[in-house]
Amino acid sequence: MFYKLSTQQLKEVLPFFKSKPKFALFANAATFEIEKRLPNHPCDFYCLEINDSKYFYVFRHDFIPDTSRPILMIGSDQSVNENDVIHGLEQIKSVEPDLGNIELLVATSALSAPGRKFFIKHFTRSEDYNVECNNFCLPLSAQAEIQKKIGGMTLPSDFSIGSTRLSDSEIVNSTWKFASPETILQTK
Repeated sequence: MFYKLSTQQLKEVLPFFKSKPKFALFANAATFEIEKRLPNHPCDFYCLEINDSKYFYVFRHDFIPDTSRPILMIGSDQSVNENDVIHGLEQIKSVEPDLGNIELLVATSALSAPGRKFFIKHFTRSEDYNVECNNFCLPLSAQAEIQKKIGGMTLPSDFSIGSTRLSDSEIVNSTWKFASPETILQTK
């Protein structure tokens, strides 16, 4: 069964996303969507329940085309079946006209491989590159050690790693060598 998650369903699945480190990006996207924190980049969340597995797809729209592009994230709570991943993408293609315009596919290798095949087959795309990206969970016990190793940077005493305070997002954005006035919107 394939369905789009309502705001209420998103609120109900949020604790699941938060409980699994591999779904950390989904938890952030869900929180931002529930709170309407990125009005220029709303997300649609989809779920495919098939063969005792759940696949989650997040399509982030882009209403600022000069600074960012649509993004798709794919996650699974079980082992991955290539045909199931593709089936979900076919369902999304029927409801998201901008699916072929995505600039970034965020998924584990097991999920991104069938995703790349799908995009090459259904859209005028070629295989560009695959950059392996690993999610990680930063335990609270490690945060103090990381803050000691920051070097010459002085952080406010109330700065918190993982914070969602606006002032902290501005600090994080200021440390990035590619930062621009527009990137603060992504950091908030």
